[in-house]
Amino acid sequence: MTDSYLQLRRLVFSGPSDQSKLDFVPGVNVICGASDTGKSFLAESIDFMLGGSSLREIPERDKFGNIELELAVSNGENWRFNRATSGGDFILVDLNNPLDQSSVKLKQAHGHDR
Repeated sequence: MTDSYLQLRRLVFSGPSDQSKLDFVPGVNVICGASDTGKSFLAESIDFMLGGSSLREIPERDKFGNIELELAVSNGENWRFNRATSGGDFILVDLNNPLDQSSVKLKQAHGHDR
């Protein structure tokens, strides 16, 4: 058995004039709220950033064109995935070296055998 894990750190929706972010803390994060406040959309957004094919259209999403998901790995690595809210390819940013945050383009579609 391995002690490796992956932690969500931050989810950010951004647009030309607005930004909305949710920071996650180490440990268990509980998302609660009244009906129709975005809990399911949050879960769908995380799924979308981990490879889901589409993100549901809701009126609150209209002002945002980009999503970022920051992840931390148990070995100390930190990564940021960027993706348009309309879908498509990902941009992967290595956050481990603050002086060189170069990015790599990752295709939306991938082969499981590669």
